[in-house]
Amino acid sequence: MNEEKRVLVIIDMQKDFQAALGSEIIKEILKQINISKGQNLPIVFVRYQGEGEIVPCLLKRAKKRMVFFITKDDCDGSREIISLLKKKKIKSRKLRICGVNTDECVQETVKGLLDREPSIDLEVVKKGCASFFGTGEDLWKNYPKKENLKII
Repeated sequence: MNEEKRVLVIIDMQKDFQAALGSEIIKEILKQINISKGQNLPIVFVRYQGEGEIVPCLLKRAKKRMVFFITKDDCDGSREIISLLKKKKIKSRKLRICGVNTDECVQETVKGLLDREPSIDLEVVKKGCASFFGTGEDLWKNYPKKENLKII
């Protein structure tokens, strides 16, 4: 894979999460899906067990591509993501992350990925994240300060 190409990971964009229904986050994630489709890159939807279906317009846009679905039962989906990458023989350890909630499941998954795979290279798309708990820089203050993590 090219240096710039990243697997798109979309966390908890399910109808039962209020933050997942905002027009701005949906618009940004649709943009990220288009980028991944244009580069023929995998898209991974991470679902929180029991929290409803994925926002339909995202599924429709991602349709007919290398799309994978995983289900997690707590905030940190890192174990499931790493397992899927290995099982599907996706060699890239460069991930671009979007989803909800910024200061909960997205943050816990990012921390888990960095702990489980120290060489992983992560980008978190700020406009592609949202939280029921508010907006602003406070949502990002507890993200690790690491060279292999970029908030873009």
